[in-house]
Amino acid sequence: MKNLDLKTKRVQLRIFKTEDITPEYVKALNSAEIIGLTESRYRSWNLDEVKQYVKEKANIPDESILVGIFVKGERHIGNIRLHSFSKFNKRVEVGILIWDKNEWGKGYATESLEELIDFLFENWDIHKVCAEYYSINEGSKKIFEKLGFKKEGIFKDHFLVNGKFVDAIRIAKFNPRG
Repeated sequence: MKNLDLKTKRVQLRIFKTEDITPEYVKALNSAEIIGLTESRYRSWNLDEVKQYVKEKANIPDESILVGIFVKGERHIGNIRLHSFSKFNKRVEVGILIWDKNEWGKGYATESLEELIDFLFENWDIHKVCAEYYSINEGSKKIFEKLGFKKEGIFKDHFLVNGKFVDAIRIAKFNPRG
């Protein structure tokens, strides 16, 4: 896990550390516009709380890995969280957040997820990568469709968002190598 360090033409993906936390990142974690379609929307954060979370809960072997997305290996713009590892079932859950609004719509999420998922399939004996998104989140829908995720189910009225219930869309991608 500690050796995870992947590069594409535009980004570096590596384990997110407390040293990577900036005031801008913390501010984004408290922005309804940025995290409004995630389950993180229920709490607010300060710098010390984010550092404590990353130190104690973000990177736990076989449980949770927080991968930072860095443009040109320098500027942190988002994270991918791998969690709910099931080594017996060869399955993992994935979630992504591009917190830097200036980088929305530029393909960083798709590029980063594609690289990480390919790595998982090739190197970590993963058979299935699962995800879930709010039915009103068109950005997530487009990203996961581009990456070949298939809908596995719909949980009706699963999330309460701004006073209205929305469905959860459950998706997965299977390792083409078997």
